[in-house]
Amino acid sequence: MRPVGSPKPVQVSVRVISATNRPLAALREEQLREDLYFRIATVVIEIPPLRNRVEDVLVLAQHFTSRLSRRYGRRISLAGSAWELLCGYAFPGNVRELENLLEGCAAMSQDDQQSITDRDLKPLLSQHAAVPSTLAEKSLSLDELERVAMQRALRVCQGNRTKAASLLGISRDTLYRKLKQFGLGS
Repeated sequence: MRPVGSPKPVQVSVRVISATNRPLAALREEQLREDLYFRIATVVIEIPPLRNRVEDVLVLAQHFTSRLSRRYGRRISLAGSAWELLCGYAFPGNVRELENLLEGCAAMSQDDQQSITDRDLKPLLSQHAAVPSTLAEKSLSLDELERVAMQRALRVCQGNRTKAASLLGISRDTLYRKLKQFGLGS
């Protein structure tokens, strides 16, 4: 490549990481030049939308509330009613929408200890129509959702219970107690 204003070309080695919210094959047919498509389609990783991964909503929400607790210097958690509402929401904005939603709730409260409830979330969610997600249609109880979240966290953390507890925003003792309660402990 030749830097702007320089007469000499400079050799560079780069890797391009790109993302799109549309299927790459559809873009290839409609907008991308074929040579560009073949340059960027070396390794394609498709991540399903958040509405199809309800178990990830729980893990991500725990992560974001933990991060917000550190940022605001106070304990922020989600009430059971908030879990149910989040798991039934379609999240057209995916993970970014979930993060912004929780940050909006945390920023609006000045309490030292805040439990985000469905009353906090409903005004922010009213801008979009809630579409039930696949798992939410099965009417999972809060216990079942916790179980799914713990299984997912353990899988993500490769069985490391200390890391899984941290990811979920709970103490290691609480994780052990819940694992025993759900028959997941060994």
